[in-house]
Amino acid sequence: MEEVKTAVSINNFSKKFRGFTLDVPCLKIPQGFATALIGENGAGKTTLLNALAGVRLDYKGNMEFFGQWDDKERENADCPVKEMIGYVGPNNYYLPQWTVKQVEEITDLLYQNFDCNKFENYIQQLQVATKDNKGKGKKSMTYQMETA
Repeated sequence: MEEVKTAVSINNFSKKFRGFTLDVPCLKIPQGFATALIGENGAGKTTLLNALAGVRLDYKGNMEFFGQWDDKERENADCPVKEMIGYVGPNNYYLPQWTVKQVEEITDLLYQNFDCNKFENYIQQLQVATKDNKGKGKKSMTYQMETA
């Protein structure tokens, strides 16, 4: 039987909160598969995903990405892990006063392979618009989709 390659391996993950500790002794997320975390509200799903994405760094334990990089290396500018894993969390990670254009510009700085043309296409496809129909001037926290 062929061994499945892992996108992410987690060992001895722990994050303490007041009155709650999220403990994940071992978790392997396979490459090439959609993976869902299912659990009750407050079980730690978002905390774990934020840690995997590098949004949250205040945890104990080890993570390995694609069998090559650990979670410390993930934070290095030359490490491709953040380019290889997509994650959209429930929070806004951009300043609320930023416009869509400013979000595009900062994202272009943060990611080596950011494609401004794809971004523009998504803005158009999602019909990101404002009252004056100037989508790129729209504030980042107030996206609204037009309905037909």
